[in-house]
Amino acid sequence: MQKQSIRIALLTILLAGGLAAGLFLRHLERRAADLRAADADLSARVARLTDALVDIAAAQHAYITPGQGGEPWFEKMAMLVRQLYDDTSALSARLHAPDAHASVEGLTGGIEALVAADARVRENLRLGQPLMAADVIFSDSQNTIDTMLGRLRDLRAAEARALDAAHSALASQRWLTFGGLAVLWLGGIALLFRVPGVPTVPEVPGVPRVPEVPAPAVELTAVAALCTDLSRVSSAATLPELLGRAAAIVEAPGLILWMAAGEELFAVTAHGYSPQILAKVGPISRKAENATAAAWREGRAVTVPAEAGGPGAVVAPLFGADGCIGVLAAELRAGRETDSSAQAVIALIAAQLSTVVSAWPAASSAELRAQASA
Repeated sequence: MQKQSIRIALLTILLAGGLAAGLFLRHLERRAADLRAADADLSARVARLTDALVDIAAAQHAYITPGQGGEPWFEKMAMLVRQLYDDTSALSARLHAPDAHASVEGLTGGIEALVAADARVRENLRLGQPLMAADVIFSDSQNTIDTMLGRLRDLRAAEARALDAAHSALASQRWLTFGGLAVLWLGGIALLFRVPGVPTVPEVPGVPRVPEVPAPAVELTAVAALCTDLSRVSSAATLPELLGRAAAIVEAPGLILWMAAGEELFAVTAHGYSPQILAKVGPISRKAENATAAAWREGRAVTVPAEAGGPGAVVAPLFGADGCIGVLAAELRAGRETDSSAQAVIALIAAQLSTVVSAWPAASSAELRAQASA
């Protein structure tokens, strides 16, 4: 009873660790999305500021262009200056780089200098001195605009460096989370299967003793190496070789990775089956009455017992942020499907596959969808 309680406690810790890791990974993904949104917003505001400065230069040139008239351009100039103030003020709350704030302060000073130069231009025009007004436009105003454009370029570059550093930090945290979760699960599985030896059965006179056949051992070192390599997968093309290593660990003649698309499962990659056989495997409906569909539908591992000397099977679910996203089906030689160590290793490999597949970037996800459609 005490050993059973310890196993339940260990299993609870493993499940809690997996849940905590999943929640933390979702938090990291939200932070990454916020960074992408901030970058897009900054790019849009910098583009508007740049356009406004170019329009200000054009408006001032129109002041001294014969036949253009001053009053409409004066009003447009006032509107553009207000836009500069608004967008520059909004930038301060969205900056991540410490040195970017200096660029914003320089932009604010540039706006004030631009307003002062524009006031001198208008005063010269009012006094009937267009040449003096042109001199201010092409010297003071233009120099101020060029300086502000340079500050905008500096600000954009500083923010790009800061956002790249933030994305790199998030990527490091993701890998640390995957590594910590793998160590936790491997250590927990090692403890779960440290079962004490079976008590010796006393010999009965006249009854021959049947020799005990030990269950095949699972190489935890090989499992750890496989999980580490799975965490580095970035393309579906590398999965068949890794599935081959998984099959060797649990002595499985064949493995198939099924991924969900709508209300059907598609065999996207496999080990132990020829391409011709795999090509004939059609999609499986969510409502199908078989172990593969049941594991996907119910989100639990399903064991298929061997019959008449044929192979057995274990089907383990893959979970993503929104539920079960597929299953890993392993064909096992007769009797192996009931081995708890083989079942645990298949479940662990499926769990590692689910974190890798659900965390892949859009390009790899599209590759999987293309294979599923094929």
